[in-house]
Amino acid sequence: MTRGPSGQSSVRRTAASAVLEHTRIVSVPILRSAAPRWVVRSVVLQWLRFAAVGGSNTLLSWCLYAVLVRVGMHYLLASSLAFAFGALNSYVLNRRWTFRSRDRRLPEALRFGVVQCVGLGVDVCLLYALVQGVGIQHLIAQALVFPVASALTFLLSRNWAFAGGREFRAAA
Repeated sequence: MTRGPSGQSSVRRTAASAVLEHTRIVSVPILRSAAPRWVVRSVVLQWLRFAAVGGSNTLLSWCLYAVLVRVGMHYLLASSLAFAFGALNSYVLNRRWTFRSRDRRLPEALRFGVVQCVGLGVDVCLLYALVQGVGIQHLIAQALVFPVASALTFLLSRNWAFAGGREFRAAA
């Protein structure tokens, strides 16, 4: 049994390496001080692109909704169409720009749809709990819920919808 520079045996170093390899998949490197700076920078830049896409989706959906209602479309139908166009915009921009995916489009689009539904479900459930259960005013509650739902959809999009066959990674 040989000893390395730190005084650990090679067997111990191998076991420690195996544990580190495992924890890299299931931990959040942004919270670990040992994360390489390029990993943190890459994730932060990806998050900023994701947020910019979200902003463009909101602007597109709102403008389209306003135009459709202005030309006489029923507000619920207008909202549904605007939401659908925003989701399509989100898929295209996140696929090409945010996550630079080259995976097959149909399975990826289906995963993306599931992620959007999960995000909507979390948003609505948390909003209901904060408004009805805790008694927080609905606009304040939505402001509290939005970052949670956004972070969840980012992680699911990054690690599953646009992962391209990679294993689930919390943020690396």
